[in-house]
Amino acid sequence: MCNKNYSKFFEIGLIKLNNNEFNEAIELFNKCISLNNKISEIYSNRGVAYNNLGQYDKAVDDYLNAIKLNPNFSEALCNLGVTYNH
Repeated sequence: MCNKNYSKFFEIGLIKLNNNEFNEAIELFNKCISLNNKISEIYSNRGVAYNNLGQYDKAVDDYLNAIKLNPNFSEALCNLGVTYNH
């Protein structure tokens, strides 16, 4: 089910991510995904949070989900490559 209410959680999640509050960002991105699991940017940003916590397997899974939804998503592709180097 697609629900545009995910956007408020996404915006707050981005703020948390930018403030290095990675666990809080992940919780908010999880809420976004529960409302709309078709947005590649949500997975990519959650992947960034996981990556910053050293949870590389989860980050890779999220980047791959983002790329599956949007094969031309260059940010997710780049982040995937960086994460594979860890």
